[in-house]
Amino acid sequence: MASDAERAAAARHWYRLLGHAPIVGTACTIVATPGAPEVWDGNFAGAVTDADAAIAELDAQMTHSRWRVVRTDALTPPKVEATLALRGFVERVLTVEMVSERAVVAPAGARIEVHSVGDESGWVRFAALLRTDHHEGARTRGPIADHVSEGLLAEMRGKAPACRFELIEYQGETVGYGSRTLCPNGLGMIESLFVLPAWRRRGIMSAYIAYAAAALHREGANRIFLDAYPDGTAARLYAALGFAPVALARAWVLERLA
Repeated sequence: MASDAERAAAARHWYRLLGHAPIVGTACTIVATPGAPEVWDGNFAGAVTDADAAIAELDAQMTHSRWRVVRTDALTPPKVEATLALRGFVERVLTVEMVSERAVVAPAGARIEVHSVGDESGWVRFAALLRTDHHEGARTRGPIADHVSEGLLAEMRGKAPACRFELIEYQGETVGYGSRTLCPNGLGMIESLFVLPAWRRRGIMSAYIAYAAAALHREGANRIFLDAYPDGTAARLYAALGFAPVALARAWVLERLA
């Protein structure tokens, strides 16, 4: 039986491929998006079994981009990460996968309303919040340029409706967003969490996570997972809500200079 770490890795890999036509190679699976060469979420290799072969396959498929991105997780053989490090790849993203086996209960406080992003007007509101999120850069470890932000928005839209993106309202104002996805292996994923700075520390995100977890359980999820930077406030919030760490996930990055 697969462990929580293995199940989270498999679910995350499925999620990353969602909305794409992946290229299945001999040593990895590749997602390539020529129209957004700077967007790592749209240009990467995952499910790597042989690092050197995967690098060669990436070079063949990523002629449109200067970036070579490899995603590793609990299912990645240790030799792969060791080889990536020796080949000059640098760990640029490190996150902790966290899983909750029980119902998520938020502290009493914020009463929120949640609305699905379904029509174009909803996506316009979502895009405005996303730009604010990316300009601030707190959640993304630094500001994100507008053209990259547009590419990330396209990534998100490509994952709907399997992934449900939602607007969070509080006291009559749209103050943030989040997403939830029921993965094929029975895990529920909560992702893309943001609240405007002026509305933080009111329990809004805790309330949304509890809402999303309950909705995913109703849809059939037997566990809920999300990820966080290990040194951020989000990780402490998730732990307080009952999420426990199960594995690390990384993005290894190499820049190919012309």
